[in-house]
Amino acid sequence: MKMSNSFYVEPEGTVEGLDLLWRDDAHITILNSSKNNIDTKISMEEMLARRRVDKDSKWCVMGDINVVASQNDKLGGALIDQTSPKWYLDFIGITNLLEIPMKGGKFTWSNRRSEECVILEKLDRALATVEWSAFFVRAIVLVEAAIA
Repeated sequence: MKMSNSFYVEPEGTVEGLDLLWRDDAHITILNSSKNNIDTKISMEEMLARRRVDKDSKWCVMGDINVVASQNDKLGGALIDQTSPKWYLDFIGITNLLEIPMKGGKFTWSNRRSEECVILEKLDRALATVEWSAFFVRAIVLVEAAIA
């Protein structure tokens, strides 16, 4: 991936590790970290503004967005609070990003319980600019089963 900077959180028990990679043109300060998150301060306004001003800018972002955007993105458990995905839906609307289609599985997270108590959610996503999507027309995200 040719990223010049990284921060890594070691795996702990059954929780997998975390890795954050970034280029020199992104100014990132690690504030705190735990087995579940890496808390950062990111100063990328100038870089993102430059890219969005350029009509031919092609970029995508992917990862654990950690939001259930609609009830269709969840199976089992309580119904989602309709106000929870508001920040995500507002972000998509403001940035005019498109979600890259997923194949191989609808859900990316499980509570790993028995069938009658299982909860499945789509938390990982890939988003891209219209320009990126038009350039990579056949792009898809492949969802594969995690190896426990």
